[in-house]
Amino acid sequence: MVQKASKNTFKRIHVIPAQKKDLPAIWQLYARVCGADCELPLTAAISTNGNTPTHAASNEVANAAGWILGIYPNKTDFEKRIAVEEFFIAQVDTPSGIVLAGAFGLDSMDDSDYAQASWKQQLHEDEVASIHMLAVLPEFRGLGVGDAMMRAAHCMSCDWGKKAIRLAVVKGNVAACTLYERHGFECVDTLSVYYESSGETPLLLFEKAL
Repeated sequence: MVQKASKNTFKRIHVIPAQKKDLPAIWQLYARVCGADCELPLTAAISTNGNTPTHAASNEVANAAGWILGIYPNKTDFEKRIAVEEFFIAQVDTPSGIVLAGAFGLDSMDDSDYAQASWKQQLHEDEVASIHMLAVLPEFRGLGVGDAMMRAAHCMSCDWGKKAIRLAVVKGNVAACTLYERHGFECVDTLSVYYESSGETPLLLFEKAL
Protein backbone atom coordinates (compact mmCIF):
# COMPACT_ATOMS: atom_id res chain seq x y z
CA MET A 1 0.00 0.00 0.00
CA VAL A 2 1.30 3.46 -0.93
CA GLN A 3 1.59 5.76 2.06
CA LYS A 4 -0.55 8.89 2.07
CA ALA A 5 1.52 12.01 1.47
CA SER A 6 1.31 15.08 3.67
CA LYS A 7 1.91 18.74 2.98
CA ASN A 8 5.06 18.47 5.08
CA THR A 9 6.56 16.05 2.54
CA PHE A 10 6.67 18.50 -0.37
CA LYS A 11 7.47 22.15 -0.97
CA ARG A 12 5.89 23.23 -4.23
CA ILE A 13 3.43 22.15 -6.90
CA HIS A 14 4.39 23.02 -10.47
CA VAL A 15 1.74 22.83 -13.22
CA ILE A 16 3.44 22.71 -16.61
CA PRO A 17 2.69 21.54 -20.17
CA ALA A 18 3.35 17.83 -20.61
CA GLN A 19 5.96 16.64 -23.08
CA LYS A 20 6.20 13.43 -25.04
CA LYS A 21 8.88 12.15 -22.65
CA ASP A 22 6.33 12.37 -19.81
CA LEU A 23 3.99 9.84 -21.44
CA PRO A 24 5.17 6.76 -19.48
CA ALA A 25 4.75 8.59 -16.16
CA ILE A 26 1.35 9.92 -17.26
CA TRP A 27 0.28 6.39 -18.13
CA GLN A 28 1.33 5.11 -14.70
CA LEU A 29 -0.60 7.94 -13.01
CA TYR A 30 -3.83 7.07 -14.82
CA ALA A 31 -3.23 3.36 -14.24
CA ARG A 32 -3.16 4.11 -10.51
CA VAL A 33 -6.24 6.31 -10.69
CA CYS A 34 -8.17 3.75 -12.76
CA GLY A 35 -7.22 0.89 -10.45
CA ALA A 36 -5.24 -0.90 -13.14
CA ASP A 37 -1.89 -2.63 -12.74
CA CYS A 38 0.40 0.34 -12.16
CA GLU A 39 3.38 -1.65 -13.42
CA LEU A 40 1.70 -2.40 -16.76
CA PRO A 41 3.93 -1.02 -19.56
CA LEU A 42 2.42 1.57 -21.86
CA THR A 43 3.16 -0.54 -24.95
CA ALA A 44 1.63 -3.67 -23.44
CA ALA A 45 -1.45 -1.93 -22.09
CA ILE A 46 -2.67 -0.57 -25.41
CA SER A 47 -3.33 -2.40 -28.62
CA THR A 48 -2.14 -1.15 -32.01
CA ASN A 49 -5.28 0.94 -32.47
CA GLY A 50 -4.70 2.63 -29.11
CA ASN A 51 -8.16 1.87 -27.83
CA THR A 52 -8.44 -1.66 -26.44
CA PRO A 53 -7.34 -2.35 -22.86
CA THR A 54 -5.87 -5.67 -21.81
CA HIS A 55 -6.97 -5.26 -18.20
CA ALA A 56 -9.95 -4.03 -16.18
CA ALA A 57 -10.33 -1.10 -13.85
CA SER A 58 -11.52 -1.64 -10.31
CA ASN A 59 -15.26 -1.24 -9.77
CA GLU A 60 -14.61 1.41 -7.12
CA VAL A 61 -12.74 3.75 -9.45
CA ALA A 62 -14.88 2.99 -12.49
CA ASN A 63 -17.95 3.98 -10.50
CA ALA A 64 -16.36 7.30 -9.50
CA ALA A 65 -14.89 8.48 -12.79
CA GLY A 66 -16.28 6.09 -15.39
CA TRP A 67 -12.79 5.48 -16.82
CA ILE A 68 -11.17 2.29 -18.06
CA LEU A 69 -7.57 2.93 -19.05
CA GLY A 70 -6.99 2.03 -22.68
CA ILE A 71 -10.57 2.84 -23.67
CA TYR A 72 -10.85 6.22 -21.99
CA PRO A 73 -8.39 7.64 -21.43
CA ASN A 74 -6.08 6.00 -23.96
CA LYS A 75 -2.68 6.63 -25.49
CA THR A 76 -4.15 8.62 -28.38
CA ASP A 77 -5.97 10.96 -25.98
CA PHE A 78 -2.67 11.81 -24.31
CA GLU A 79 -0.56 12.04 -27.47
CA LYS A 80 -2.94 14.32 -29.36
CA ARG A 81 -3.25 16.80 -26.51
CA ILE A 82 0.50 16.78 -25.76
CA ALA A 83 1.23 17.51 -29.43
CA VAL A 84 -0.86 20.71 -29.35
CA GLU A 85 0.16 21.72 -25.80
CA GLU A 86 -3.27 21.04 -24.33
CA PHE A 87 -2.23 18.50 -21.72
CA PHE A 88 -0.69 19.49 -18.39
CA ILE A 89 0.98 17.79 -15.46
CA ALA A 90 1.31 18.72 -11.79
CA GLN A 91 4.76 17.98 -10.44
CA VAL A 92 5.39 17.92 -6.70
CA ASP A 93 8.82 18.48 -5.14
CA THR A 94 9.38 15.80 -2.49
CA PRO A 95 12.48 14.89 -0.47
CA SER A 96 12.97 11.85 -2.71
CA GLY A 97 12.59 13.80 -5.95
CA ILE A 98 9.94 15.16 -8.29
CA VAL A 99 6.67 13.21 -8.42
CA LEU A 100 4.08 13.52 -11.18
CA ALA A 101 1.08 13.79 -8.87
CA GLY A 102 -1.67 15.01 -11.21
CA ALA A 103 -2.63 15.73 -14.80
CA PHE A 104 -5.43 17.13 -16.94
CA GLY A 105 -6.35 18.10 -20.47
CA LEU A 106 -7.42 21.64 -21.32
CA ASP A 107 -8.95 21.93 -24.77
CA SER A 108 -9.00 25.32 -26.47
CA MET A 109 -12.44 24.59 -27.94
CA ASP A 110 -15.78 23.57 -26.46
CA ASP A 111 -16.57 19.84 -26.48
CA SER A 112 -19.00 19.04 -29.31
CA ASP A 113 -20.36 16.05 -27.32
CA TYR A 114 -22.15 18.52 -25.07
CA ALA A 115 -23.39 20.94 -27.73
CA GLN A 116 -27.03 20.11 -26.94
CA ALA A 117 -26.64 21.05 -23.27
CA SER A 118 -28.44 24.04 -21.79
CA TRP A 119 -25.40 26.13 -20.96
CA LYS A 120 -25.92 29.35 -19.06
CA GLN A 121 -23.78 31.31 -21.49
CA GLN A 122 -24.54 31.13 -25.19
CA LEU A 123 -21.04 31.13 -26.63
CA HIS A 124 -19.30 30.05 -29.81
CA GLU A 125 -17.17 26.92 -29.42
CA ASP A 126 -13.94 28.91 -29.80
CA GLU A 127 -14.91 31.11 -26.85
CA VAL A 128 -14.84 28.17 -24.44
CA ALA A 129 -12.09 26.04 -22.87
CA SER A 130 -12.90 22.48 -21.74
CA ILE A 131 -11.27 20.53 -18.92
CA HIS A 132 -10.87 16.77 -19.38
CA MET A 133 -9.33 13.82 -17.52
CA LEU A 134 -8.35 15.73 -14.38
CA ALA A 135 -6.71 13.19 -12.08
CA VAL A 136 -4.65 13.17 -8.88
CA LEU A 137 -2.65 10.28 -7.42
CA PRO A 138 -4.58 8.83 -4.46
CA GLU A 139 -1.82 9.57 -1.94
CA PHE A 140 -1.73 13.26 -2.96
CA ARG A 141 -5.47 13.93 -2.79
CA GLY A 142 -6.62 16.62 -0.39
CA LEU A 143 -3.20 18.31 -0.43
CA GLY A 144 -3.83 21.06 -2.96
CA VAL A 145 -2.78 19.32 -6.19
CA GLY A 146 -6.28 19.47 -7.69
CA ASP A 147 -6.61 23.09 -6.56
CA ALA A 148 -3.30 23.99 -8.24
CA MET A 149 -4.44 22.43 -11.51
CA MET A 150 -7.79 24.22 -11.39
CA ARG A 151 -6.06 27.57 -10.81
CA ALA A 152 -3.71 26.86 -13.71
CA ALA A 153 -6.64 25.96 -15.99
CA HIS A 154 -8.33 29.25 -15.05
CA CYS A 155 -5.21 31.31 -15.79
CA MET A 156 -4.51 29.58 -19.09
CA SER A 157 -8.12 29.96 -20.24
CA CYS A 158 -7.96 33.68 -19.45
CA ASP A 159 -4.67 33.97 -21.35
CA TRP A 160 -6.36 32.31 -24.33
CA GLY A 161 -9.11 34.95 -24.19
CA LYS A 162 -11.88 32.46 -23.36
CA LYS A 163 -15.19 33.58 -21.89
CA ALA A 164 -15.97 30.36 -20.03
CA ILE A 165 -14.58 27.00 -18.92
CA ARG A 166 -16.75 23.90 -19.10
CA LEU A 167 -16.41 20.31 -17.96
CA ALA A 168 -18.44 17.17 -17.38
CA VAL A 169 -18.30 14.83 -14.41
CA VAL A 170 -19.98 11.49 -13.84
CA LYS A 171 -22.96 11.87 -11.54
CA GLY A 172 -22.05 10.68 -8.07
CA ASN A 173 -18.39 11.72 -8.19
CA VAL A 174 -18.75 13.86 -5.09
CA ALA A 175 -15.05 14.65 -4.62
CA ALA A 176 -14.73 16.05 -8.14
CA CYS A 177 -17.92 18.09 -7.82
CA THR A 178 -16.69 19.58 -4.54
CA LEU A 179 -13.40 20.61 -6.17
CA TYR A 180 -15.11 22.26 -9.13
CA GLU A 181 -17.63 24.12 -7.00
CA ARG A 182 -14.84 25.38 -4.76
CA HIS A 183 -13.30 26.99 -7.84
CA GLY A 184 -16.46 28.78 -8.93
CA PHE A 185 -18.00 26.22 -11.27
CA GLU A 186 -21.77 25.83 -11.32
CA CYS A 187 -23.68 22.72 -12.32
CA VAL A 188 -25.94 24.00 -15.10
CA ASP A 189 -27.34 20.85 -16.71
CA THR A 190 -27.42 17.06 -16.75
CA LEU A 191 -26.90 14.86 -19.78
CA SER A 192 -26.75 11.16 -20.58
CA VAL A 193 -23.96 10.19 -22.97
CA TYR A 194 -22.88 6.76 -24.23
CA TYR A 195 -19.20 5.96 -23.60
CA GLU A 196 -17.41 2.78 -24.64
CA SER A 197 -15.82 2.61 -21.20
CA SER A 198 -19.01 2.92 -19.14
CA GLY A 199 -22.04 2.60 -21.44
CA GLU A 200 -24.90 5.06 -21.03
CA THR A 201 -23.54 7.48 -18.45
CA PRO A 202 -25.32 10.27 -16.54
CA LEU A 203 -23.20 13.42 -16.46
CA LEU A 204 -23.28 16.68 -14.55
CA LEU A 205 -22.22 19.63 -16.70
CA PHE A 206 -20.30 22.43 -15.00
CA GLU A 207 -19.59 25.93 -16.29
CA LYS A 208 -17.54 28.87 -15.03
CA ALA A 209 -17.72 32.35 -16.54
CA LEU A 210 -14.41 34.16 -17.01
